Amino acid sequence: MLALHNAPSKRRLLLLLVLAFFLTVTLLLSTSQSGLSTKARRRAALASFFSKPSKEKTLVVYVYYDGTMTAKDSALRESWGTRNGLNFADANKKNPGQTDNLNFFLRHGLMSNVDHLFVMNSPVPQDTKIPKLDNIFVWEKENACYDLGSFHQGVQHMAEKHSKTYNRYILINASVRGPFMPTYNEGCWADAFLSPLSWSVKMVGTTVFCKEEDFPRHLQTMALAFDQQGYEAAIPALQCPATIADAIRNGEVPLTGLIEKQGFKTHSLMASAQADPTECGEGDMNYQGKYYGMNFHPYELVFMKTNRGIDDNAVKRYTDWHDKILARDGSSCPYHIPLR
Repeated sequence: MLALHNAPSKRRLLLLLVLAFFLTVTLLLSTSQSGLSTKARRRAALASFFSKPSKEKTLVVYVYYDGTMTAKDSALRESWGTRNGLNFADANKKNPGQTDNLNFFLRHGLMSNVDHLFVMNSPVPQDTKIPKLDNIFVWEKENACYDLGSFHQGVQHMAEKHSKTYNRYILINASVRGPFMPTYNEGCWADAFLSPLSWSVKMVGTTVFCKEEDFPRHLQTMALAFDQQGYEAAIPALQCPATIADAIRNGEVPLTGLIEKQGFKTHSLMASAQADPTECGEGDMNYQGKYYGMNFHPYELVFMKTNRGIDDNAVKRYTDWHDKILARDGSSCPYHIPLR
C-alpha cells in the first residue's frame, strides 16, 4: 500500500524536475545573454545547466616541432623517394605547415573543461601566442622522442612537475590541421574522440593504415585518444626512439596490436571503417585519391594531414571559412577558449 501511495508523488517529482529544467534554460536564454545570438545563448545555457563536477579528467597533449630533421632522418626520407605522387624529401620543405597548424589549433581547439599541455620539441614560434591560463601548460624540451614518446613524457611531466593526473588523454601532433567540425554541430571537437571510448574501445584515432608488406593494419598516430586502460596498454609503444624509422616500427605500427592483445578494441573516425571494420583499402590512404578513389574530408577526420598534399585546396578553404565563422558566430563548443 505504501508503494502505491508514493507512486503519484514520484511522478509529480519527475514532472517538477523536468519543468525546472525548461524554466532554467528559458531564464538563462532570456536574461544575462540577451546580446548573444539564439544559437550561442542555447549553447551557453545548456553548458551552464549541465556543468556538474565530472570524475573524468582529460589531458590534451599537443606535440609541436618545426619540421627540422636530423641528418639520419633526412636521409631516410630521401630513400623513400616518391610515393603516390609525393616526394617525401621535398614535401616538408615546400609546405612547412606545422606552425600554421599550431596557430589554427590555438584559435579553434582550446577548451576550458580539459587541461592542455603543449610539448614544444622546437622553440615557440615568434608569431604564436599561447594563452597563460590555469589549464594551459607549455613544456619546452629538446627535440627528441618523436610524437608518441613526447606524448608519454608529457603525461609524466604533468604528474611530476604539476602533480596532476588524468584518466583520459588526447594526442595531437603538428602534422595535422584542425579541429574542423561541421557547421551544424553543437558540441566540442574532443567529443568525437572521447565519446567512442567505452568498456571495450580503448583507443580512438582518425585513419587506418591497411595491411601492407611487413606492416599490419593499425591506427595512425597523428591524432589519438585513450582512456586509462588504453594508455597503460600502450606504454610499451610510447618510448623514446632514436630515429623516425624506430618511431614507426616500434611505436606507431605495434600500438594497435598492444591494445588488441589486452582484449580491447580500437576505433577509427573513417566512415569506411565504421561501416565495416574488417574491410580496408591498401596501405596508407593519406594520399591524394587513395581513400577509395577519393580524398579525406576535413569533417570526416576532424584533423587533416597537411604534409601529404591530400587536398591542399580543401584545407585552405576550410581554414579560411572556419576562421570567418569563428570571428562572426563564435565556436559551437560551449567550453571554447577564445584567443584575446
